Amino acid sequence: MYYSSGSTSAQPSAPAASFLRFQRCAWCKSALFGSRCICPSCGGEDLVWERSHGTGRISDYQYMPKKGSAPRLACRVVMDDGFHVEGRLGGCVMPAPAVGTVVRFERFVDGSVPVFVVCPPAAPRR
Repeated sequence: MYYSSGSTSAQPSAPAASFLRFQRCAWCKSALFGSRCICPSCGGEDLVWERSHGTGRISDYQYMPKKGSAPRLACRVVMDDGFHVEGRLGGCVMPAPAVGTVVRFERFVDGSVPVFVVCPPAAPRR
């Protein structure tokens, strides 16, 4: 879920912050995006909120046309923390980045939609 940096409750608040939060099962360590009561993997009820590191890889994307403006690029991201999240790719130019491209969370738009940006490629080691 999306949380304000000042929020300590388990209820979602306005996404004024710049980070993502997710739940992790204390029993099987599965990462879950969204607010859940029971782990879908093991049935455990002890779910703990954690702050995401904010980086992941594109697993799928789709151009979404918008009348009167440039198309948006909706993407599904597999976060390094172990959960999946859907959002938008910001600062995108044609052609779209390849599946597997490293992205990082940047901000929220339209209230609660996460926007990701492509991370620059790592410099080669010498």
